Amino acid sequence: MRFQTKNGVLIAQANGETLRIEPWGKDSLRVRATMLPEFSGKDWALTEVPEKTEAKAEQFEVDHLEIDGSMGKRTSASITNGKIRAVVNFAGVITFYKEEQEILREYHRCYDGTISKESRCLKTVNREWKGVIGGSEYSLNLKFESNDEEKIFGMGQYQQKYMDLKGCTLELAQRNSQISVPFAVSSLGYGMLWNNPAVGQVTFGKNYTEWTARSTKDMDYWLTAADTPKEILENYTAVTGRAPKFPEDRMGLWQCKLRYRTQEEVLEVARRYQKEGIKIDQIVIDFFHWTVQGDWKFDEKYWPDPKAMVDELHSMGIKVIVSVWPSVDRKSENFWPMLDRGLLIKTERGALQTYDFQGDCVEIDVFNPETRKYVWEVCKKNYYDFGIDAFWLDNSEPDFGVYDFDHYRYIDGPALSCSNIYPQLYSRVFYDGMKAEGEENIQPKFPFLCLLVSGGNSQIILVKAYNDMEILGQTIDDAAGEAIDKCSKVMGLGYPGGPIIDKLARQGNPKAYTFSKPHIPGLDYSFSGLKTSFLYSLRDWMKDDPDFIEHHKVDLAASLEATVVDILMDKLRKAAKEYKIKEVAVAGGVSANNGLRNSFREHAEKYGWNIFIPKFSYTTDNAAMIAITGYFKYLDKDFCSIDLPAYSRVTL
Repeated sequence: MRFQTKNGVLIAQANGETLRIEPWGKDSLRVRATMLPEFSGKDWALTEVPEKTEAKAEQFEVDHLEIDGSMGKRTSASITNGKIRAVVNFAGVITFYKEEQEILREYHRCYDGTISKESRCLKTVNREWKGVIGGSEYSLNLKFESNDEEKIFGMGQYQQKYMDLKGCTLELAQRNSQISVPFAVSSLGYGMLWNNPAVGQVTFGKNYTEWTARSTKDMDYWLTAADTPKEILENYTAVTGRAPKFPEDRMGLWQCKLRYRTQEEVLEVARRYQKEGIKIDQIVIDFFHWTVQGDWKFDEKYWPDPKAMVDELHSMGIKVIVSVWPSVDRKSENFWPMLDRGLLIKTERGALQTYDFQGDCVEIDVFNPETRKYVWEVCKKNYYDFGIDAFWLDNSEPDFGVYDFDHYRYIDGPALSCSNIYPQLYSRVFYDGMKAEGEENIQPKFPFLCLLVSGGNSQIILVKAYNDMEILGQTIDDAAGEAIDKCSKVMGLGYPGGPIIDKLARQGNPKAYTFSKPHIPGLDYSFSGLKTSFLYSLRDWMKDDPDFIEHHKVDLAASLEATVVDILMDKLRKAAKEYKIKEVAVAGGVSANNGLRNSFREHAEKYGWNIFIPKFSYTTDNAAMIAITGYFKYLDKDFCSIDLPAYSRVTL
């Protein structure tokens, strides 16, 4: 075994194999080996740039008992990164330590280099490579010593009842309802990621642990040492990526069934929820809303106007999700164009078919960038451009008709070598597409206009910088939210009135009644006249019908909301025209009103505004407002003494 220790990296070579161990994040090592002239260069699940650490790699001599009974010397090498240390002996056998305590050691029972007292005649090596006949790849078998006291957890979602995986055999393959995430957490204080998308198997046996890859170019795994499972996971997510906090506007009620068959059925369900006063946050339109698999579009017979459907659902504050499958039926309008361009999975033998659920189908080859581009363009045209908010990526294993992985081939190679990363690449179709459409957290450019509407404020603000703002107009009496609350109280609907009026307005006619609008100069607002007009109108109508409010409350709410929104948007349009600004935002509690949000969208389309509407969860979030204010004051080094008293409100 020939060693190189350079720049904190350990490299060892023997018998055509190159072994490379290097620091990869806090208290962690990445271990790779190959029988090829060079590594594949793929990082696979290690998507994040690791924290730079100071690792120490060195060579040293150890005593060795020779066959003739004499004592000789052999060269070994080690690499240390924080709490974890790897030692490679002269035979290439790796032993891992956590602060000098052995946690993992490769299983080796061969003549030279055997550490165990078991028979050397077994000729069992720690890393066994066998060339795949007819190909340039290898099957890989990696063994580790077993520890009877060890418990092992993790590895994804398997159809079995065991939490402690010690003694279990797990297939390393994605199947429908089987999610292979090859990351194991040990009770000995380490976590191991099998960083290899090849189809294979792992056995956490009593006699030894065995990882196999049926076809691969590299051995690649990542090991971390820590004192607690929490710290292990922190190290793991630092190099594989941390899931963002689940958006609050996606945490509410998801309405879904197997399955909605028509556009009208979806709308009837949503309308009934509105009538019952139950808030739906998302509604899912599941599979076979399409014509055939691979058309990726609504069937016009049953879904005649998807945009109108989406618009109505949005007006109720409901986001719309559709199910998309990666399978393409031979009858699909996209099958032959995709086949001709090489965008579908290939088969190694026999008929070109990979899936047979309600159609003779072939799955898309998501390893091909052209495939990902093609599918997104179709889905954008037929879904996203109608206002569809999100995609449910079902059957993304992919769901093969028969799981003969040696039968399928992608542009990157045989399915045996890379199939387990298919779900990630399928997700990239929509992640990259939606990101390109501006789905990121994009902020308005300075200067921009902000309409601030709440129970206490109605203002148009020119925002020149985060610390430079000018009030262009504001209410001279009641604020918009205050007017809505008072009108709701007059109707006997309760307080605060904003959410109540919003819900009722979705069911009413906004043109049913006309109320007074103010006529004041400049960009200032007034809502006291509207409040008075609403009160006097009710008084007159109730003379003829004492139950007028109950009989007409949805139309009253819709007309009131429409009047408030018209007043707000009229002055905002004038401000945008006067200051020649197309970057326009809305904020404050009333920004949760769906009528106002819809009007913003209409103005954006009509006047070319770039609009910025907060998530519903932030419309009443004073904590977020205070936090961002504190952040900007910190940037400006605008500090005060800790001994100053704190006030929630200051009156000048």
